[in-house]
Amino acid sequence: MTDDVTYDPMLQRVNMSPENRGLFYEEGYYDGWYEECIADLSIPDEWIDSSYANDVCPSYIFKGWQIWIAEADPSKRENGADCPRFAVSNCLYYGYAENDWYQFETFEGVLRHVSTKLAKWIYIK
Repeated sequence: MTDDVTYDPMLQRVNMSPENRGLFYEEGYYDGWYEECIADLSIPDEWIDSSYANDVCPSYIFKGWQIWIAEADPSKRENGADCPRFAVSNCLYYGYAENDWYQFETFEGVLRHVSTKLAKWIYIK
């Protein structure tokens, strides 16, 4: 691994610099739409970019949480205009409908949630 790649075996995710996003990159994914979703936000440096081209919106991982960020304009959200912009779920249950979801209208609410609570961890060797 090079210096611009951070790997956390517990999360089994890779945080890649823009020039090395091959694992999650799909043509066009990082060209406009992704940046538009986060343009008005200051994403903390500690958050790991876990975005995947097939997901509804970009996501980040922090303290076991996966933070989902939809478009600022509700009319552009794939899940509908009535869906809150931010959602937080346990990153270990990515892709499972049974996952507990916490939804927020404000980035401040997300920051407060992920900064004061740890996601439940289930880890079996």
